[in-house]
Amino acid sequence: LVQLIAFYWPYLLVKEMLSSTSAAGTLGLIISWLVAYGFRALGNYATRFVTSRPLLLARSLILSVVIGSAVTVLLCLLTGMCDPNQTGVAMVVFATLLYGLIRLTDGFADPIRQWFISEAAASERLATMFSIASFFALGVSAAIAIAVAQLLEQGVTVSAVLITAAVFQLFSVPLYFYATKH
Repeated sequence: LVQLIAFYWPYLLVKEMLSSTSAAGTLGLIISWLVAYGFRALGNYATRFVTSRPLLLARSLILSVVIGSAVTVLLCLLTGMCDPNQTGVAMVVFATLLYGLIRLTDGFADPIRQWFISEAAASERLATMFSIASFFALGVSAAIAIAVAQLLEQGVTVSAVLITAAVFQLFSVPLYFYATKH
């Protein structure tokens, strides 16, 4: 989901929110990316406060996934409601902050996911299973990317793709509950 957002956010910002002024769109895009990567770095830093508490890790990851998905849907809905001819600077700033929150939750969750992966890889049997699962996950990701490209060519909006991805990301939450039990 975050990769889709990182890839399509410039499209959302420039084409749908700031289509009337290209100079403002370019400046907004630069500021948006600076804010996003600053928030991501802050999320990476915040992870160190929960890594010493294994029980808190999974709960924090679950909360991060849920918040990231909710903010993604909110960002897409906000972008869809904006009229490019009437969008003010305040709306662009608000959307940029929402995008920053998405990157913050990703920056926070990614090190925790990596911790879970390293724990699973400690056992040889689990490492083999993880490698097989990663192989299939990459294949599924490639198939989804091809399907998204086809949907975009058919006229499906970027916002619809991102909202769908955010909803599907919520399906990963039970896996993190399972990780806390084992």
